[in-house]
Amino acid sequence: MSNDVGTSNQEENVDYRPHFVTTEVFHTEKELFAWCNLVASKLGFVLNTSGTKAVSRRSTRLSVYYYCHRGGPCRSKLKDMVDALRRKNTKSKKNHCPFSLKGVQLGGVGGIPETWALVTRDDEFSFHNHAMTAYNDGHRRLSALDEAEKRFVTEQVKAQVTPSKILEGLHLITPDKPRPIKRQIYNLAYKVRSEERGNRNRAQEILRLASKNGYVHFWEANDDSTELTHIFMAHPGALMLLRAYPYVIIIDSTYKTNLYKMPMVEIVGVTPVGKSFLIAYAFVTHEDKEGYTWVLGKLRQMLGGVTPNAIVTNREQGLLEAVSLVFPESSHLLCVWHIDMAVEKYALELLKTKWMAKAISSKWWHKVRTADTVEEHERRWANLCNKWGGMVGYLTRTWMIHVDKWASCYTNHIMHFGNTATSRVESAHSIVKNWLNSATLTLDSIWTRVHDHIGQQHVEIQKHLENSRSTTLAVAQARLFSLLYGKVSHMAIKLMSEEFTRGTKLGMGLDIGCGCSMVSTHGLLCACQLHRVYQQDRQVHLDDVHVFWRTLRFDDVNSVPANDDVQLSEMFDEIRGSDPVRRCLFVESIHSQLHPENEDVLEPAVLLNPRGRPRRATTRNLSGFEHSNWSSVRHPANPRLLIRVAIPNGR
Repeated sequence: MSNDVGTSNQEENVDYRPHFVTTEVFHTEKELFAWCNLVASKLGFVLNTSGTKAVSRRSTRLSVYYYCHRGGPCRSKLKDMVDALRRKNTKSKKNHCPFSLKGVQLGGVGGIPETWALVTRDDEFSFHNHAMTAYNDGHRRLSALDEAEKRFVTEQVKAQVTPSKILEGLHLITPDKPRPIKRQIYNLAYKVRSEERGNRNRAQEILRLASKNGYVHFWEANDDSTELTHIFMAHPGALMLLRAYPYVIIIDSTYKTNLYKMPMVEIVGVTPVGKSFLIAYAFVTHEDKEGYTWVLGKLRQMLGGVTPNAIVTNREQGLLEAVSLVFPESSHLLCVWHIDMAVEKYALELLKTKWMAKAISSKWWHKVRTADTVEEHERRWANLCNKWGGMVGYLTRTWMIHVDKWASCYTNHIMHFGNTATSRVESAHSIVKNWLNSATLTLDSIWTRVHDHIGQQHVEIQKHLENSRSTTLAVAQARLFSLLYGKVSHMAIKLMSEEFTRGTKLGMGLDIGCGCSMVSTHGLLCACQLHRVYQQDRQVHLDDVHVFWRTLRFDDVNSVPANDDVQLSEMFDEIRGSDPVRRCLFVESIHSQLHPENEDVLEPAVLLNPRGRPRRATTRNLSGFEHSNWSSVRHPANPRLLIRVAIPNGR
């Protein structure tokens, strides 16, 4: 036997022929090959097949040879050391291993049933010239998935189980088999998705999935390249929730969710049980006025003529302009949390002292923002200007021009149900990114993962709504709230209970200190009204509570105009009576809406500059993780050079 340089000859004197001696007869060649490979895998190697061929020219019987996976010559021969160094990262398993087995067809000719068996070969083919595999775990062939395991992995992939969890499940099912690696799971998952997608690209696949599952979806593509530039997705269940609870809408965008680096715009709604729901999500090329106007225009179509009371966003110039253009009747609120963080950050950069910046934000500025009356607001603003004159210019040009969007003296007259910050949509960002679990997903993968989790989100909302209908809070058993039992959400009763407690603490100053903002912002009785009802030994009636808190079912609410069916029928009659050429055009247009996957559309191009906001003073506010304290330190290589270092909050 040959013993090439660089190979191990530890197995030269081991005869493996006795392991493959068997009197068993196999019905097919596949069964024979499977049996041989099973024996070989226990010994630490894998067999390859040469394929069947005739035993001889005159015989109709077939034969087959099984070789060691390291048999055969190396694919490339190195000529000299220079070539070796140039190709130093190439690898080969081929080792001229002589081990082989021979299978012969015994039956299958002349009406005899087909059978296969192993035949004895010469001694020179019974030895290996290399060591056996020491670690079977992770070996591409020895740990390969069988058909049952492939079915299990396919089911788990469709259920959006992570590869690491799938590997744990496989080990529990087959603890004695060699363990595969993540790459094998990834490869099978890619194969599953590719088979489902067929010959469609990913842009066509997401449109097909959306249409098949009843999504309200819109999209636009570049006229020249046919690449997607905008896409809007709304779950049918989210559409029902939006029709039931259209009063407050929160909008924000996030990054690092997709392969194309497109900003993801999330639109979030609020339920009477305190739970948020994802109304819709959209991908746009740039976060500018045109992009946001397109998204909000599609949202307006979804609302079916209903206008939200309040829309809460961050201070983004494109979004500010889009909201005023698409929803001029709605009140536009700016996130007060982002405002406070921005003021504190500017004060820190100006004063260089952390405690002073914190004092300005939490004391002086907070008093300006939370003043109950316009007169009190102006008085506190004047005090801040006298005390901190260096902050006036920034506050005036940045925030005071939008004072009606964040100051309590103005927002206390808007029905926002306590939503004056974008914290709900910031939380939705975190939730969606947990769903996605990757920053480089394609459109169809994003749709699948979000779709699977939205259903669970709706189940959670239904559970809390049912709790409000069928369970009783301890405070609801009091006579004051007894008429609301099972007809108003628990959250509304808790808010009024807290308001009643606040009124008790105010005591004699209740009429002056109440403020009565609960009525105009939440649609609930305020402290003074609750105490008046309590002193008169009456009860809070359903009419005292806004319909938002009384809507404990969303599946039977429909805000779409009832004349849609009549209008649709009239349109079809008009199409039938039109010219045949026009009729064909109408049919093609309707077909493209019902089957958008047939459209000539491509995946979006990868953006080089995903943050498309204009560089001006009215840029967006930083998110929570982006707020940090900055300090100047000496560059380690050049002490004369000062550099800015970010110190995260809380450190």
